[in-house]
Amino acid sequence: MGRLGGAPRALSDGRRWLAALALTCVLLAAKNLEAVPFRGLHAAMLTVVCGAAITPAAAADLELRVLSALGWRLGPFHRAP
Repeated sequence: MGRLGGAPRALSDGRRWLAALALTCVLLAAKNLEAVPFRGLHAAMLTVVCGAAITPAAAADLELRVLSALGWRLGPFHRAP
């Protein structure tokens, strides 16, 4: 089992895992600033970076884990009261 529960083995490799995290952070930053029109963009990019098929569900799970680790804080303009 990889670091994402049911994610492909491609994400269990250290370098690919870091690349997937970096890609996810960049995508979240882009989504924070403007709309990302292509629904499957994250899974498609992760598939290329990891060299293995990454499902949209695994990509969404990675996004949620990153958001959770950040405490859902995406910038200074999203401060909790």
